[in-house]
Amino acid sequence: MKKKTRLIILGGGISGLSLAWKLSQQSQNEILLLEKEERVGGLMGSWESMPFFFERGPRMFQEGRSKALLELIHELGLTNEIIYADKAAQGRHILYKQKLHKFPSNPFAFLFSPLTRPLLLALFTEWKRAPAREEESIWDFAVRRFNQKTAERMFDPLVVGIYAGDMKRLSMSACFPHVKRWEEEHGSLTRAFFSKKKKAPSTLFSLRGGSEQLLETLREKLKGKILHGQSVQSLHTSSNGITIITTEGQWQADRVFSALPPYELCKLLSLQMNFPTRDIATVNIGFHSPVLTKKGFGYLVPAHANEDVFGVIFDSNLFPQQNRSVEETRLTVMLSPGGSEEKRALNALERHLHIHKKPDFVGVTKIARGLPQYELGHASRIQALQHAAHAFSPHLHLVGNYLSGASVNDAIATSKQMAANLFGVR
Repeated sequence: MKKKTRLIILGGGISGLSLAWKLSQQSQNEILLLEKEERVGGLMGSWESMPFFFERGPRMFQEGRSKALLELIHELGLTNEIIYADKAAQGRHILYKQKLHKFPSNPFAFLFSPLTRPLLLALFTEWKRAPAREEESIWDFAVRRFNQKTAERMFDPLVVGIYAGDMKRLSMSACFPHVKRWEEEHGSLTRAFFSKKKKAPSTLFSLRGGSEQLLETLREKLKGKILHGQSVQSLHTSSNGITIITTEGQWQADRVFSALPPYELCKLLSLQMNFPTRDIATVNIGFHSPVLTKKGFGYLVPAHANEDVFGVIFDSNLFPQQNRSVEETRLTVMLSPGGSEEKRALNALERHLHIHKKPDFVGVTKIARGLPQYELGHASRIQALQHAAHAFSPHLHLVGNYLSGASVNDAIATSKQMAANLFGVR
């Protein structure tokens, strides 16, 4: 009988789990996943034992940009568990001059909104501006193609909402590669917009049991083995493969797949490389009564507003299917950790949403190094890391959201592509 190939995956976030799922589709693979925490999922997951339902991290996904995620959901038999965002929750708000302004959703509103007014004149000249050949920051890209006010009022809140980062340091090509491709392929974003075929709006979706339902189903259906409490201490290479030393033991693998954050992998490979990250805190706030008067998805706060928070998501509006009562209000406030998170979050709700009632539940989560920052030079750093990993051992492979995009779908797609490249698993 042919000996099975021993494959070890380091890290049980969505990258490691989805890779393990794909690799276990072939019977000749023996899968072992090593995870240092007592649960899988990394930043993903749901708080289900609380009085209110809340997500730990990502909570909604765009249908039109989630091909790999939807394929995984279908493979796991969870298609009937998909829920869609309430239509009334499609509207987004941005804080501008201490007031919440709804982002315009029709041409008339677009003409008169203070958020988009600076964009109007720029649209007449944007198509004439040549694409930049060198890498540039998101700020430089937005100012070059449009103007400073558009960068501040439209691009900045988007960047804060996704990365909680500094758009003057973040790389446009690394953070928004599809937008950069529009410029390269069409010469301008205006041309790209009008050349694209009209499609139905991309709907937001989740699972009835939240992201925890996806993680638990993956864990239950995996044919491989998951060991918890396994913090990787060192890697050693030989002609037979790689030996992994953890806090709990020693493991031998024919191939190793690192789904660890890049800064952890750099330590294992003794590399002096900087992969910036950002700490993030979330404050989950629940009321047993309808205290929210605003409709829509939530609101974002641009960095130049000098506010305590990055934004607020109206969870009970977004997915009422996850509400435990028809009257409840669920809100998630995103902000920088640094003490008094609860007080700062409640203060923002008072000032921005005029909610003065004492909440029935408050939960604070602080995540150190939770958000990767794709700063200028990110592509070069990734290339150097991949080269160093291959030089260490051709049996060491990398997966993770730092390679091709920050989204859950990007992470799953990268793992799926890895399984296809090495083993032909589709």
